[in-house]
Amino acid sequence: MSASLWSTNYWPVEVVAEPHDHQPASLQEQVLAFLADGEVLTRVRLRDLLGVKNERLGQALESLEQAGRLRHTPAGWQRVD
Repeated sequence: MSASLWSTNYWPVEVVAEPHDHQPASLQEQVLAFLADGEVLTRVRLRDLLGVKNERLGQALESLEQAGRLRHTPAGWQRVD
């Protein structure tokens, strides 16, 4: 008798989530979402919430500030809109 390398037992698979049609939010979109409703957050707090490197967050903040979407206040970063 020889042992087969292939099993004849198959387990049923169930789809439990629909595929997403949208792309994940960009870092800039995530920053804006955290700063919604007048929220003011420091760079350190944003970095902790987003789990990104300081340099990458700095680039996103600078880009948003230059685009007029954010401003830096003594208390932290704030949305302009």
